[in-house]
Amino acid sequence: MGNKTKIILGVCSVFIIFAVVFVLWLCWPAIEGSINGSRYYTEDDLQSAYDNGYSDGVANKDELTSQIEAYVILIEQNGLQINSLTNEVNTLKDNIVNLTSQLEEKDGQLSDYEDTIKDYSTQISNLSDTIDELNSTINGLQSQIETLNSTIASKDELLEEYSSTIANLQSQIES
Repeated sequence: MGNKTKIILGVCSVFIIFAVVFVLWLCWPAIEGSINGSRYYTEDDLQSAYDNGYSDGVANKDELTSQIEAYVILIEQNGLQINSLTNEVNTLKDNIVNLTSQLEEKDGQLSDYEDTIKDYSTQISNLSDTIDELNSTINGLQSQIETLNSTIASKDELLEEYSSTIANLQSQIES
């Protein structure tokens, strides 16, 4: 190989190296984006994606519209159900307040009744004691009555005897 060939090969090599470096310098953002996992899109790529999305949206419009309408109806129904349940909760809270008030009133009445029962129990106990005393007094009086009846009977016998003796004596006096 001659000097001329070596120079041509050297110039061509430098030119090829320069071209490779220049191409790498121009393509470096795309290469770097590929390395990082992102990619630079061209305007054609964006337009194509837009057109595909638009055509898919137009194709699915009726289906998506019906889904949206179904969701709107479901949301309205859930809103009505929430209102109904809220009203029911409020009604139940009012009932709890009323029942609590009634319970407090009944507790007061129950306390009053318990006090009345205690008073009546005390009165019954006192009356039972009084009844027992009166029964004892009655038994004593009955015993005295029996004794007095017995005494009266014996006195009646004596009176009869005395009457009979007086009648005899009067009859003797008259005779």
